[in-house]
Amino acid sequence: MKSVPHLVVTLLFAAVLWPAAAAAQLTAQITYPANGATNADLSQPIQWTTVTNAQAYQLYIGSTAGAKDILDSRQTQATSFLATNVPPNQVVYARIWVQVGGVWRYADSSFSGAPLTTRIMYPADGAINTDIAQPIQWLSIPNAQAYELYLGSSPGARDWLDSGQLQTTSRAWTNVPTNQTVYARIWVEVGGVWRHTDSSFSGARFTTQITYPPNGATNADVMQPIQWIAVTNAQGYQLYIGSTPGAKDLLDSRQIQTTSFAWTNVPPNQTLYARIWVKVGGVWRYTDSSFSGARLTTQITYPANGAVNADITQSIQWLAVSSAQAYQLWVGSAAGGYDLLRTAEIQATSYPWSSLPANQTVYARIWMKVGGVWRYTDSSFSGARLTTQITYPANGATDADLAQPIQWLGVANAQSYELYLGTSPGSRDILDTRQVQTTSVLASNVPANQTIYARIWVQVGGVWRSTDSTFSGAPLTTRITYPANGATNADMSLPIQWASIPNAQAYVLWLGSTAGTHDLVTTSEALQTSYLASNLPANQAVYALIWAKVGGVWRSADSTFSPGSFVSTITVPIDGATNVDRSQPITWTSIPGAQAYVLWIGSTMGSRNLASSLEGMQTSFVASSLPPNQRVYARLWTKAGGVWRSADSSFTIAPVTATMIYPADGATHVDSAQPFSWTTALNAQAYFLWVGTALDTHDVASSGDLTQTSYAISGLPAGASVLYVTIWTRVGGVWYPARTTFQPLAVTAATFLNPLDGQTNVDLSQAVQWTSVASDAYQLFLGSQQGSSDFLETTELHQTSYLASQLPAGGTVYARLRTRIGSMWWYQDVSFSAIPYAPRFVYPAQGATGVDPGHAFEWTASQGADAYRLWIGTTPGASDLVSTGALTATSYTVTSLPTDRTLYGRIYSRVAGHFSRYSDVAFTLATSSLQATIVYPPEGSTGADGGRPFEWSGTDLAQAYRLRVGTTAGASDLHDSGEIRITRRFVDALPIGTPLFGRLSTKLEGQWYDSDFTFSLATNVTTTATRISNGLWATNVVRGMTPPLSNRPYRWTPLWDSIDALKYEASCGSYTLVLRWVLEQMNLGLQVRSTMIRFSLLDVHIFVEILDSDTNHWMVLDPTFGLAATRTSGGGWASAADIAQATVAEDWSTIGYVFLPRAMQWPAGTTSITRFSISMISWRAVHGMRRPRT
Repeated sequence: MKSVPHLVVTLLFAAVLWPAAAAAQLTAQITYPANGATNADLSQPIQWTTVTNAQAYQLYIGSTAGAKDILDSRQTQATSFLATNVPPNQVVYARIWVQVGGVWRYADSSFSGAPLTTRIMYPADGAINTDIAQPIQWLSIPNAQAYELYLGSSPGARDWLDSGQLQTTSRAWTNVPTNQTVYARIWVEVGGVWRHTDSSFSGARFTTQITYPPNGATNADVMQPIQWIAVTNAQGYQLYIGSTPGAKDLLDSRQIQTTSFAWTNVPPNQTLYARIWVKVGGVWRYTDSSFSGARLTTQITYPANGAVNADITQSIQWLAVSSAQAYQLWVGSAAGGYDLLRTAEIQATSYPWSSLPANQTVYARIWMKVGGVWRYTDSSFSGARLTTQITYPANGATDADLAQPIQWLGVANAQSYELYLGTSPGSRDILDTRQVQTTSVLASNVPANQTIYARIWVQVGGVWRSTDSTFSGAPLTTRITYPANGATNADMSLPIQWASIPNAQAYVLWLGSTAGTHDLVTTSEALQTSYLASNLPANQAVYALIWAKVGGVWRSADSTFSPGSFVSTITVPIDGATNVDRSQPITWTSIPGAQAYVLWIGSTMGSRNLASSLEGMQTSFVASSLPPNQRVYARLWTKAGGVWRSADSSFTIAPVTATMIYPADGATHVDSAQPFSWTTALNAQAYFLWVGTALDTHDVASSGDLTQTSYAISGLPAGASVLYVTIWTRVGGVWYPARTTFQPLAVTAATFLNPLDGQTNVDLSQAVQWTSVASDAYQLFLGSQQGSSDFLETTELHQTSYLASQLPAGGTVYARLRTRIGSMWWYQDVSFSAIPYAPRFVYPAQGATGVDPGHAFEWTASQGADAYRLWIGTTPGASDLVSTGALTATSYTVTSLPTDRTLYGRIYSRVAGHFSRYSDVAFTLATSSLQATIVYPPEGSTGADGGRPFEWSGTDLAQAYRLRVGTTAGASDLHDSGEIRITRRFVDALPIGTPLFGRLSTKLEGQWYDSDFTFSLATNVTTTATRISNGLWATNVVRGMTPPLSNRPYRWTPLWDSIDALKYEASCGSYTLVLRWVLEQMNLGLQVRSTMIRFSLLDVHIFVEILDSDTNHWMVLDPTFGLAATRTSGGGWASAADIAQATVAEDWSTIGYVFLPRAMQWPAGTTSITRFSISMISWRAVHGMRRPRT
């Protein structure tokens, strides 16, 4: 029976152990980070083991075991997962699940990640009186890629220090002010991401430091005092200098209050150890340094002290000392004496001693003056002359008188001398004296005018020694130096010149037409070495003979040359040329010796009524304004030797204008079915076609610049008897016209019935009407200029009327009625003035000052209005001062308005029961000027940031501003903005660290008011980020030129000026135009362009892009909606291309929108995409469903 319980127990154990064994194969284990790991690199993915037949894995990470509050990977097939948001510096709990056979099982582990931020360890956060001599230190972070330290006067600022990227964990904090709070931000980059921590502290200097001589300096000037840094609240200083660190065996200054001490008694030329003590709060502290002082004495280096038989042909030499003011050498027959030699004060470090006695001991003393004090060292030696030296001619002498003997120094105990003269160093092909006992020799056969090489030998003690020198003898003949022998085109405005020779008694010059003759020139005997022969024949050989008399004997030298021409000639165009391209330069030959050229061109020979160049040395001239297709006469003047001479030519200029092909001049029955065409003109840069109802008008057609030679006319005016054509051709930047006429085909086209040409107060709520004619279609244009359709352009119509009631009115409207008969269009133009769409103020005028409170407010009547309402407030669109209710009159008297501020009026009209159309005005009752004042840089500021734009307070009464900056009060030598209407302006590259003067002027009712200010700059570098920030500001300003959720501009803004008199609201094109204008007036300094995004065939939107010059990426600035766009993936500003790509893909999640403060205002909780969609709907509502003309 015992076997039964045994079997039961065995089975029981098997049942218990088997599931555990199976489970070990059915769970995954995290392999990285290991269980219990610390400082794990969280930039690496979490990894786990692979389980056979696993259907899925899922990773939890939480702050407690089994939790997933930090991460839930969801089901994955991978065996790793990058968990980027796991917090460092704390234990996290991981659970890795695996599904096998439909059952989920897990395994747990825990670990902690490496820190991702560092912190400053010294000074501690909040520390005061920290010793700034110690570096700032921070924690080292595993896997850190770089660190960067900011120190500033406010949290996050770096106006005192930006270390740049560092690999170290400490940084000295020099130049940071002491005894005030310093704000520190320490950054660390881990895994490509920068993170930071902040702290603050204040520093104080408790130790000083020697600033002169610097630590490790050599040859420091001991005449300068030792200097050190002053320490705040120092009670005393004490300086040690010793021969070992910390010693004071050489100097102890005792306690002193100064920050410098003289060290004149400290030995130079050896390492010195300095310790500077400072006492602060009763405690002494020190810093050490070492240096060596400059030499105060020099030393003779040749001959060496004690030398015998030194070569006295060598100079005495001594050490150069950098701080020496002068040297003086004594040599005497006894120590300290100078009976043999005493030099003056000299700067050289050597002196010849050839006059000193040889073969005896002499005593030398070399003095050196440093800091006004003379010091010396002594030595002694004996010299002997073992070589001699030629004394005449001196080494390198030229024009030596070879009638004198060659001489050399006598040498004591010389046994013999020997002289070589040769044509190369050491040679004796001219002279070898053999051994002689004399110290001179007469060398009568030495050639003149060439270098002679001399070697003088001396034998002493049976040994021969030599020294070399060179010289040249005086010539006995001269030679012509100008013109050179064989020269051609010689400039005879210059004199003929020859070499001067020593001892010459006279010269004579012969010039002849053959060798040896003088039929052209014979000068008298004279001593001058030049002669001006201005009348020699040009371009033929002249034979010259120059005579020189030396010692009563005449000798000559021959040469030849040919004089050059004195007159230049035109090479292009050649004489008689036709079809000359006047855009090409006229060129002429260059004349040697010419002093100037002048070109005359005229309509008759010798005249200059067409062109005349300035006197100069250029050999070409462009006469681009010469009359085409005409013969002109050129006279080219050349000035040589002070005399003007000329050469004439003539040529014919090519025609430069195109001529009409169709219609030909005088053609009849012309229609617009065929494009107008013309001939190609030579060198044409562009063409421009005008067609008009009078000479030189373009009311029918104006093509704009064209490069092709044809242009299709969209229609001709019906009933015109003659039309005028002007085809303009631009050549060399100048436009030239050719004029023709033609008669259009006579047709019967529709004409206006309502309104009529010149009619006033037209009510556009009534339909435009015209006559009915036999036609295929009609089309109506309404615009701000004749022929334009910027207000209305209908499709083809088949009725004879059109209601244009949605068109804003006010001012002159130009209407064109087009009639299509077959394939050709004919039209009639009229103009009229419409009743204003919205009322406008008559009194007060915009920007008025000193408004009369007793004068009634007046406004114009408006289209369809049955009542008006007047508001007056202290802010735009407000009615806190006046709200009248419905008025039927167009004036109203107001009392008790404030007199000390800008006021705002708004006049509404009621149409169809609604007060919806309005106009604004800004004015003031004040009579004194409400001018702008400078905001940045503040008046009197120093150390301002020149990278920021100038900024001032604006006023809605101002017509313009003007900013000037100069180096004196009221000057504009550094910058003048001219008239602008924006309140910020970048001024680049202003000088830093010097007083500057600004003048801000405000234009009110045509009168300028000035406000002056002074400032100085600490920096003048503008970052791209600053420019972008101000671009966003400008976008916000332009959006704010209309009320929220409205496109009706305020009367005082540039946006009002951008809309035509007939427009009521601004379009996206107007917003874009004004923003570009504002950015230009700001002097933003970034590339700007306008961009259009098309959402569909009829749905487009225009806005501005600026180029981020740091990233070379465009970014959107949309002033219509007051927004910019960002890329949600990767961050950064979005461009129009980014938005277009998202639009095509209909993936709006890739684009985010940054709504500026004055963006269209939305209900709370409206998402960016909803706001953008609403913006598009609003935009369509503004522009209608027709194609916008922005």
